[in-house]
Amino acid sequence: MIADLNSSSMGVAGEQRLLARVKEALRVMVEWQAPTISQERQGSSLRFALRSFCRHLERVMAFEESDDYFDKIAQERPDCQSRVGRLRVEHSRIRQQIAELEPKLDEPAAWQAESLKLSRVAVKQLLDEVDRHDRHEVRLLQETLLREDGGEG
Repeated sequence: MIADLNSSSMGVAGEQRLLARVKEALRVMVEWQAPTISQERQGSSLRFALRSFCRHLERVMAFEESDDYFDKIAQERPDCQSRVGRLRVEHSRIRQQIAELEPKLDEPAAWQAESLKLSRVAVKQLLDEVDRHDRHEVRLLQETLLREDGGEG
């Protein structure tokens, strides 16, 4: 069972590394303060980076859900089923945040100073939520893979 979980986690790990790079690019767009660049261009770059991030994030979450990744953790560690359940709930919450955020960036007023500022705050909140989720997931995976079930010594 650990071998199956380890194999699943390795497959997801590559996708997560790619996601981390896209997430960092999105952070650059959120923090980008370039007065000589138009707000429309800054907003367009933010929207582009957000869409790329959301596609990669959805791909990672889909792998985790469809690859029985969460189920394997719950089977290996029945005592952690509630934590696995919380990770699934976090996926739903993150998807909801994205569903609310993306259309706002398509509105014509999205590039006005105050709207762009609010969009940056919303994207940063999304990134913070994803970071929290990642920490919870990594901690659970490490505990599962490093768990010792007794034995000698």
